[in-house]
Order: sequence, then C-alpha cells, then structure tokens
Amino acid sequence: MNTVFRPVVLLLPLFVAGCDHPSADESSGSGGMTTGGHVQSPTCELASRTELADENVVAPNGQTGAKILATVPESLHTSLHWDFSSLVTGVEVEVPGSIGLSSVLDLSFSFPSEPRFYFEDWMVVYPDADNHGQVAYECLDMVTTTLDVNMVTEDGTISLNLTGLKVGLNPDDPETDYVAKPLIYQTVAMTTPVVNFLQPEALPASTDKTIVMEFDFDGVSVDGAIIVHAEGSSATYEHLVARW
Repeated sequence: MNTVFRPVVLLLPLFVAGCDHPSADESSGSGGMTTGGHVQSPTCELASRTELADENVVAPNGQTGAKILATVPESLHTSLHWDFSSLVTGVEVEVPGSIGLSSVLDLSFSFPSEPRFYFEDWMVVYPDADNHGQVAYECLDMVTTTLDVNMVTEDGTISLNLTGLKVGLNPDDPETDYVAKPLIYQTVAMTTPVVNFLQPEALPASTDKTIVMEFDFDGVSVDGAIIVHAEGSSATYEHLVARW
C-alpha cells in the first residue's frame, strides 16, 4: 500500500517540498502541537533541480511552466475567514485589530518579466533504516517558478508584499483521475497578521508564517490559508488562523 506524507494542519490538497498532502476530508485538524521524543518520519529531499529552456518544455512529470502561467490570475477579490480556536487541539489565538470572523481580502499576483522554470526531482529519505519498506512513501516531482503576491485586508490586519514565492505543479495521476493544480506552500517572514496564542500557552506567534495557496484552472479561484507557529516552553504550536 502506497502512502503519501500527510501533515495534520492543512485542509487543502497541498504540497510541502514535493510531498503530496490530504484533501479537506482527509485532514485531522486545523492546528496542533508537537513535543519531544516522537518517532522521526521519512522526509522529502531534493535530489536534483534542472532549469527548463522555456515554459513550453514538457518536464519528466508531464507538466509545463505554461500551465502555471495560464492558471494564476492577475488579481482576486474574496473573503478571508478567521479561525481563532480549535476544539480538536485546544489551541486558541487572537488577531488584534480583526473585526468579526471575516474580512474582505484583495490579492494580486505577478510573475517576473522573464520567468524561469525548473524541474525538481524529489526523493524519500528514511531516518530509520529498520522502518524502510514497512510503508511505502512517495515524494512528488514538480515544475516550479516564482511569483510575487500582494495581500491586503479591509480591516487592516494584513498588508503584505511577498516576493519570490515558489509555485509548483506536481504530476497528474490518471489512475485516480487526480489533476494537479499550481500550489504555493512556503514559510516566510510575514509581519502581518499579528497573532497571539492564548491557549495552551500565552505567547506571540512567530513572524515566520506559512502561506498556502492552490490555483484552480478557471483562472479566478484561489483557495488559501495562513498557518502560524510558536515555540512554547515544552511544545511547538501551530494553528491555521485564516483561510479564503
């Protein structure tokens, strides 16, 4: 039985470092914590990265950069929804300045004037040789390029210009009728939104936050999320605080 990497914090079919992730009904929650002493899981590591001549070159995973360019819209006007707590994990946060449970969100996207495209070949690395072969893990190769994202909310809690974010496209899976979509999953410095953890510990979230986006082929739909992190006295906390 083949198994793909499945983090507990995401509610979208996303990737991290070439690894496939669960859809909304497969996810186990919107936040959580990790403590010391847990068993290490296999990881995805980059085996090679090859530049493609242009956006029309078909990479070994069957994808092209042109597919990414055609899918990402220039802008999007949508609603952002806050998630201040999780009944599953007991995490509770606050976002100073937020009004209610939602806000208007404006997004804009831009590629470099001469975008460059790469094929990334990812491999599974097993930390414990004894566990190798008991479960089959899979790391997905991808075509990548970079784009800039501007984000502004009407309530003023988010005002960001994120440059050079990596957007990738995993292979399709004809056996399951899965069609891959361009995805962003990256942890970067984000001064906004300001988030404070209240439970299980009172402490500020790290400036480094994880931004997630999945672009639909209709050219107008972009599902996304912001995940915040904090180092507590005895645990590391994370929480999916916003989605759109």
